[in-house]
Amino acid sequence: MQELQGNYDSEDFLLLAGDINIAPDERDLSNPEDMQEQVSFHPTEHLFLDKLRGLKFNDVFRQFHQEKGRYSWWDFRTRGFEKDEGMRIDHIWVSPGLLTHCQSCTIDVNAREQHKPSDHAPVITEIQLPDRFAEN
Repeated sequence: MQELQGNYDSEDFLLLAGDINIAPDERDLSNPEDMQEQVSFHPTEHLFLDKLRGLKFNDVFRQFHQEKGRYSWWDFRTRGFEKDEGMRIDHIWVSPGLLTHCQSCTIDVNAREQHKPSDHAPVITEIQLPDRFAEN
């Protein structure tokens, strides 16, 4: 986080993505009551997301989807995928300058369902960059 503070302009195109292991709010959990104060939904972890927001970063998925029940991770041990008991803990966050170019964001549940490469599903965003980034 320290690397970002004061080192970029809000118009810069920055993207942070990965398995952050934090569910931002109750919509991102199948069992929010059971997850209070637990790993992946702890107030200390939410401070990290608050710092990202303070740096003007945006959760791309939530720009396109407000509904609850969209997960990127399911526990193999409890057959979470089959029960639709999961968490949205994989993220794409972007700077304000890049947010205006994001066209969509999805969680590819089919990749998880068909291939079972891991207990996570890919989160995908489509970005339409300005012409100045086009190859010559």
